Amino acid sequence: MAAIGIFFPKLEYADLALPLATAIHAIPSTHLQEEDILTDTQTEQFEREPNAQKLESLKTLTAVIYGLYAASFFVGITVVIGIILNYMKQDEVRGTWLESHFRWQIRTFWFSLLWFTVSAVALFAFIGILGLVATAVWFGYRVVNGWLALIDRRPMYEDRPVVGS
Repeated sequence: MAAIGIFFPKLEYADLALPLATAIHAIPSTHLQEEDILTDTQTEQFEREPNAQKLESLKTLTAVIYGLYAASFFVGITVVIGIILNYMKQDEVRGTWLESHFRWQIRTFWFSLLWFTVSAVALFAFIGILGLVATAVWFGYRVVNGWLALIDRRPMYEDRPVVGS
């Protein structure tokens, strides 16, 4: 308020209070209804829900991860890049229909790693080749099935309600 005194030496705070209060009361209250005000829970939910552009970006990322998984048939390291991306972006897809795809991809990676390892050990007993082939077919099925569901904008697990589908 000291700055006001510099420019307007005879103007006091009390001189501003009445016009300011009058101006505030003159604002129509119909512009903001009680139902227009978000509660804390609604605000948190709104901030968590990705907008359409963000959701489309995450859908593209999910497709890229499926592509990395598929490319691992030719260049094995790409699946490692895919699983790292899954874990890095997992929080961003939480609560959306894409969360089920990330869960599907993560489970595909870990179960495939388990069964490839078991099959590789079983190679010494000559039954491991069947395990390797079966695991490769299962891995391929999961990548294709997930990718097709993604294209159709469907979650992988229909039993859970999700936001943004």
